[in-house]
Amino acid sequence: KILNKYCSFVYLTQDNPKYENPFRIMREMAKGLDVGKYLMVESRAKAIKFAHKLTKKENFVLVIIGKGMEEYQDIATFVK
Repeated sequence: KILNKYCSFVYLTQDNPKYENPFRIMREMAKGLDVGKYLMVESRAKAIKFAHKLTKKENFVLVIIGKGMEEYQDIATFVK
C-alpha cells in the first residue's frame, strides 16, 4: 500500500535467494502492487543502475530498501 501510494515506479530484485527461485520471491513481493508500476530485474546491480539512470532523466528520488549491508549475494542453484 505504501509503495502504491508514494512510488511512481518500483524495481523488484533478489536479495540472497539461496536455493529459492528468485522470480517466485519477486512475484510474492509484487502482490498488491498496481500492474504496470513495477519491473522484476534478477540482478540487483542492474536494477539499481536502471533506477539511477531514471533519476538523472526525471525529477525522481531514488530509495533503495532491503538489507543492503552485505557485499555479496547468497545465490545457489535452485530446483524449478
